Amino acid sequence: MNSSAGTASRVAAARVLAAWEGGEGYLSDLMERFPGAGKLSPRDRKLWYATVQGAVRNLLPIDETIDLLCSGRPPARGSLVRQVLRISLAHLFYFDRVPEYAVLHQAAETLRRLGRSRWTGFVNAVLRRALREKSSLPPGASGDGPEAWSRRYSIPLWMIERWLGFRGPDWAEAVCRGSARIPAVFARTNRLRAEPDVLREALEKEGADPRPVAGRPGFFRLAPGFSPASSPALAAGLFQVQDPSTVAAVGLLAPVPGETFADLCSAPGGKLGAAVELMGDRGVVIAADSAAPRLDTLRENISRLGITSARVLEYDLLGAETFPGSPCDGILLDVPCSNTGVLARRLDVRWRLRPEDIPRLAARGAAMLERAASLLKPGGRLVYSTCSLEHEENRGAVEAFLASRPEWSAVAVEEGIPDADGDGYFAARLERRGG
Repeated sequence: MNSSAGTASRVAAARVLAAWEGGEGYLSDLMERFPGAGKLSPRDRKLWYATVQGAVRNLLPIDETIDLLCSGRPPARGSLVRQVLRISLAHLFYFDRVPEYAVLHQAAETLRRLGRSRWTGFVNAVLRRALREKSSLPPGASGDGPEAWSRRYSIPLWMIERWLGFRGPDWAEAVCRGSARIPAVFARTNRLRAEPDVLREALEKEGADPRPVAGRPGFFRLAPGFSPASSPALAAGLFQVQDPSTVAAVGLLAPVPGETFADLCSAPGGKLGAAVELMGDRGVVIAADSAAPRLDTLRENISRLGITSARVLEYDLLGAETFPGSPCDGILLDVPCSNTGVLARRLDVRWRLRPEDIPRLAARGAAMLERAASLLKPGGRLVYSTCSLEHEENRGAVEAFLASRPEWSAVAVEEGIPDADGDGYFAARLERRGG
């Protein structure tokens, strides 16, 4: 990362982190609506984004380092001074291209811009000590076992202990490692607009260096640092920014032209787009979601991708008494979940999720599955999916559903853990015998 980038990115990062820790919203939402973002230069905006992400991704070892180096008097966790220390240590430990001298200088400048100049000597002393002891920091990350993994990968211990309990140490550490990665950005070819070779050529001209993803036809891994938001190919609807794991559920459902198909948690529309592509944009397609603010994004994506068969519907699966459509041949139900399969992408999930949230979310997903099943034709099929790794939300939910329904069966299950080629996910195809 370029060390000459201005102080503005650090100031913006400190303010976003303080707002996030103060409970003012999800990290992604706070960054999206941050009032000063539009005033940042492209270079500063890039550093701002990477700085916030780096601090939150590595929050546990960074905070342990702060507590150790401050000798029993660390600044309060919600304070701007704490955020400056987090930012600075993130740059020292995890950013190869920010020189040490720049970290110290920018910390002082950031404190001045934030009106916290009186803390400059304190922060400077902490950072100089961090430089002297860098070879032994962050503390306690060496070794093996859940506590060491928690520090090394910056994941709450309770999550790791859950994973150990139902899948064992090899699986648990692999999940930790995948959850700590900096995730790649992927593009899914929209074959309603272009073939993969056409998209690859367009992305090459834009400098995206697209690389095919093994086992996921039509997907490309984009170069680190490439911004899809400014891509003419994206604006033209040639692709959707989408993780490869998301199409597993669509592949299990396998919708065909002419069917009646419903995506009941549709926004922002990535899975819907992949399903409509398989249908050749021919059939009755219901794109439903209960979150009204997300429907605008859904409509924008449908329009950009050139989808004509989809009807967008604000619909609360658990709240509405009736379904405003015909019984369906196929239903895709991607339920709200704990998101433990996408910790690398939704960084603040690991810090806001609590153990008691998982059974609550599992119960809600089970209720949604029961309701969605009632909307299916005899002989139809339903794919239940999550981006969770938790047994209660995945296999446990499916097994509980099938236990009292002899007319239903699970004919296929696919799942994966987070790794270099995508996020963690679960998908099960359930079929209802005709009658």
